Amino acid sequence: MRWGNAMRTYLDDHAARAAAGIGPGVQASITVRHHGATVRVASSDGRAAACDQVEARTEDGPCIIAMSGLDPVVVPDVGQEWRWPTWSRTVLDSGFASVAAVPAPVERTVAVAVNLYAEPGVSWDPPRLEAGRGAAEAVAVDVRARLRAAVLAEPPMDDTDSEPAIVDRAVGVIMQGNGCDAPTARALLTMVAFRDERPLVDVAAFLLATVSHSR
Repeated sequence: MRWGNAMRTYLDDHAARAAAGIGPGVQASITVRHHGATVRVASSDGRAAACDQVEARTEDGPCIIAMSGLDPVVVPDVGQEWRWPTWSRTVLDSGFASVAAVPAPVERTVAVAVNLYAEPGVSWDPPRLEAGRGAAEAVAVDVRARLRAAVLAEPPMDDTDSEPAIVDRAVGVIMQGNGCDAPTARALLTMVAFRDERPLVDVAAFLLATVSHSR
C-alpha cells in the first residue's frame, strides 16, 4: 500500500519489486535528489518510509552520500554507525540492522537511490548489491522516460493546472513524502528553484511528473 492517503504510483511498484528482488527480511524506499534537495517518493513499508523521511528532512545519511557521489553506501551494522545518530536510532527502532543505499543518475542535476533496509541476519553480499543496482537503474530509466514524456505532452488546461495549484500539489507531495509541514516543503521547492534558476512552478511540475500516479 501507499503510505498516507495518496494513490499508489509506479514508484511504489518499483519499491515493492526491489524489496522482493533482494529477498526476505528486506524493505525498500526510494528517494529523488534534485539540486541538493531530497524527497522520499515511495516505500515498500512504513518502517522503511520512516527511516528515509529522517534522511530527507535532515539532508544527511547514507542515501544522501550515495546520490551525491553516485556510489553505493553500505552500513553493515547500524548499531556501530555514529555519523547519523538520529537516522541510526530510527533504523534500529524499526527493526533493521543493516542498510545499503544504491544510487543511479537520472540527468545532470537529478539522481535516485533505492535504499534497502535489512533485518538481522541479512548480509550485503555481491549478488544482493547487484540486485540493488539493477533496481536503482530501473527506477532511473522509468523516471527519465516519464520526465521526457511530460516535456513533450501538452494536455488541456484546467483549474488544476494553474500555477498556484501546481505548486500546492507539489508541496503536498513533499509533505507526505518527507513527513514535514507545508512551510518546510515550500522552502524546499523554493531552494531548488533558486539553485536551478527556474520558476517555482517549473520545479513543482518537474516533481509532479517524477511521481506521476500513472503506472
